[in-house]
Amino acid sequence: MIISKYINYFIFFLLPIFLIFSPFLSELIIIISLLFFIFFVIKNNLIKYYFFNYYTIFFLIWCLYLILLSLSSINVYLSLQSSLFYFRFCLFSLAFYFFYKNYRNLINYLFLGFFISITCLTLDSILQYLTNYNILGYEYFNYRVSSFFGDEHKMGYYSLFATLTSISILFLTNNKFLQYYKTFFLFTLFICVNILVVLSGERKALVLLLIFDFTYIIIFKSFRVQILSAILSILTIVVILVFLNPDFKNRFINQTFDQLQSEDKKIYIFSEMYEAHYITATNIFLDNKVFGVGPKIYREICNDPKYYYSKYSCTTHPHHAFLQLLSETGIVGTVPFIFLFFFSIYKMFPILLFSIISKNENTNNSKIAFFFLILAFVFILLPIVPSGNLFNNWNSMLHFIPISILLSMLGIIKHD
Repeated sequence: MIISKYINYFIFFLLPIFLIFSPFLSELIIIISLLFFIFFVIKNNLIKYYFFNYYTIFFLIWCLYLILLSLSSINVYLSLQSSLFYFRFCLFSLAFYFFYKNYRNLINYLFLGFFISITCLTLDSILQYLTNYNILGYEYFNYRVSSFFGDEHKMGYYSLFATLTSISILFLTNNKFLQYYKTFFLFTLFICVNILVVLSGERKALVLLLIFDFTYIIIFKSFRVQILSAILSILTIVVILVFLNPDFKNRFINQTFDQLQSEDKKIYIFSEMYEAHYITATNIFLDNKVFGVGPKIYREICNDPKYYYSKYSCTTHPHHAFLQLLSETGIVGTVPFIFLFFFSIYKMFPILLFSIISKNENTNNSKIAFFFLILAFVFILLPIVPSGNLFNNWNSMLHFIPISILLSMLGIIKHD
């Protein structure tokens, strides 16, 4: 167990870093953690606790449902690529619960991995913006800084989830060092995520950031002045960049307004491209209301002439969480997530309301951690912004880290 402890510390320290540099290595260390988990669960006769509870049963039924949809889809092989091994994310959340229960310092190493990743991304992004190249020689192009992500524009989205996860850990850990410097870490994370999202040019991440900043100001009253000062400073820099730098102005203003309306002043949902995706996905759903067309099949069936709306109809996924669920998994697969989405907002509301009406800051650490973990889940499904592919491996790995911590907080496994 001692060797396993330090191996898992190392694994969870590396996971946030590998998510930046290598999806393959991220997947590999998740598989390693699963092998350790399965070994110890069998060795300690804990199978009935970890595999016969409401969460595991629900998740495995969901995975079985996805596999059945794939087997009945128009391209079985393609669809099974997403559904066949999706159960590993259920096992990952169970593995995290097991190791967190047995090795309480695990989350400290996870925090360290995220904090190092965010600070390095921030410094490297500033370098890339100022010099056109980052430390590895990746070029800044197309108005968007991407740092170590190279030509994949997901730095802003990653930094948001890394920040939400890191904040929750700061309010869960008993580590004296992290507790002593908690304010420093909270303020540094806030500054870094704002810089990273702005430099990334990801407008979806920018909308999520505005929601995050709003909740941050409300929750943390003790250093609200510093937060507002930081926001004002960042806004000032952004305004200067917008008016002095043609790239920023083109990305955040010109492109945004151009995409929101056509030449004849027709208003689009986010953009002409996204609107075409959404209408196509809606039409696919209307023809397959109950079960959908199967995971990863939107990209296949959108080529059908009867779903043609415009030249932008076809893409890999609809870029909207609920429309992807409706078109690919139908009402049966979507209703549970609609319930979870609104239930999450319902659970967040009292914490936010207390912070608004109370003169005192919320000192309940578990509630603050819970709030930011729930916020991460809400961000995954939030219908007012475009979304990534829910079945994408990288997205799922990033999403299931805060979800796993949340499930650990809720105590989904009951055993002595």
